[in-house]
Amino acid sequence: MPASHDAKLLLAMSRGDETAARTLHARVGPRLAAYTRAFLRNDAAADDVIQQTWLRAVSRSPDELARIDDALAWLIRIARSIALNTLRARSRASATERQHAAMNGSKPGPAPTDSASLHAAVERLSDDHRELILLKHIADLTFDQIALTLGENRSTIASRYRAAMDALRSHLQPNREAAHA
Repeated sequence: MPASHDAKLLLAMSRGDETAARTLHARVGPRLAAYTRAFLRNDAAADDVIQQTWLRAVSRSPDELARIDDALAWLIRIARSIALNTLRARSRASATERQHAAMNGSKPGPAPTDSASLHAAVERLSDDHRELILLKHIADLTFDQIALTLGENRSTIASRYRAAMDALRSHLQPNREAAHA
C-alpha cells in the first residue's frame, strides 16, 4: 500500500477508528520499533519512545494530520526526536554517575560489547553514518523518507548514505582479512 494510505489511516486513527489504528500499527509498528531499538540500543527505553511516539501522533489535530504525506517517515521523525532527547538525558545521567564515581574513588564498569562483526562495525560508525544505516536497513525507509525524517535534501541523504556504506565496508574489511589469515 502506498504511503498516502498510511497517512489516511493515521488521520482515521486520530478520530478514534480502532480498526485504522490496528492496521496502521501492524503496517508501520515493526519498522518503527526496529529503528528505535537499534537507535537507542536499549529495548526498555525504545519501548518508552515508541509509546510516546504513538501518543504524540494521536494528540495532533486532524488538520495537522491531514497534511502528512508519509506516515512512516513522520512517525520515525517523532521517534527520532524523542530518542535524541532520551540519549541526551542518558548522557547527562552517565556524566553525573561518572562524576559521582570519581568523587568516591571508584570506576564505572566496562560497557557491554557484542561480538558480531557487523554489529561491531556499525557501532564504530559515526552517529550520523550509523543513523543513516539504521534508517535505511532497519526502518527500511527510502531515501525520500529519510530526507523527510531528517529534514534534508534527498541528494544529500543519498551522498551521505554512500559515505556511510564506505565507512562500514572499511570497518568490516579488517575482519575479512583476519578471517582469511
